[in-house]
Amino acid sequence: MPERLDSTNASIEKFVNKTLSQVTKAKNAASECASDLSGTQEELNGYSDINELKAIVSSILSNTQTLTTTSQDLKSDLEQSSREIQQLKAELEAVKEVSRTDGLTGLLNRRAFDQELEKICKQQQYNVGLILFDLDHFKKVNDTMGHLVGDKVLQYFSQILNNYASDTHIAARYGGEEMVMIIFDKSSSETLDLANKIRGELAESRLKHKKDNSLIGPVTVSAGISFFQAGDTSNSFLDRADQALYSSKDNGRNRVTVN
Repeated sequence: MPERLDSTNASIEKFVNKTLSQVTKAKNAASECASDLSGTQEELNGYSDINELKAIVSSILSNTQTLTTTSQDLKSDLEQSSREIQQLKAELEAVKEVSRTDGLTGLLNRRAFDQELEKICKQQQYNVGLILFDLDHFKKVNDTMGHLVGDKVLQYFSQILNNYASDTHIAARYGGEEMVMIIFDKSSSETLDLANKIRGELAESRLKHKKDNSLIGPVTVSAGISFFQAGDTSNSFLDRADQALYSSKDNGRNRVTVN
């Protein structure tokens, strides 16, 4: 990630230097022509011979052609620069997206999630719900099946979250096997229903080993829900969801609790 950002910064610096060089080149050519034309203007006041006037006209034409060529070259160079800056803009957007994304799951990372939650609390946005998920006995999956299988389980569950998040809600990896969703514009019953659909879909999935097609075993998730309250900070908002999550775990796991 730092290497990609450094590369993009270097490309931007190269682009700026190139564009400045193009403009300076055109400026210098125009300055030379302006100086020549100024001298020609003075010469016109002192000449009456037709041949001398022809020479002056030829000089004017030459300077005009130089200006025209310089202008066309600059236009072409700037058009190319415009295409290059569009590419750099796309690269910057890609770098920005990568900096907000968890490398394993493709969900938002913890830093990006914290920023989104902080924004909600600062703006005092109401009708926002928070669902905190924690995969049940995930350490056992890693210990018995290996971390590669554990990673696949995380990716599978993350895809479920992404599907339900769609373009409306926010799904993020909170840390380890904990995931979180920010739910917008849904009632408490609708948010609870959504969390239970996600929980049920994972519980009903039959995850298999890629090597021998054997079942990994039932994988379940516990969840806790909180809803934004007036005066909430990101910590207080999260803390209630965390308390609800622990209630789900204390009461048998594979369930959703609202706080």
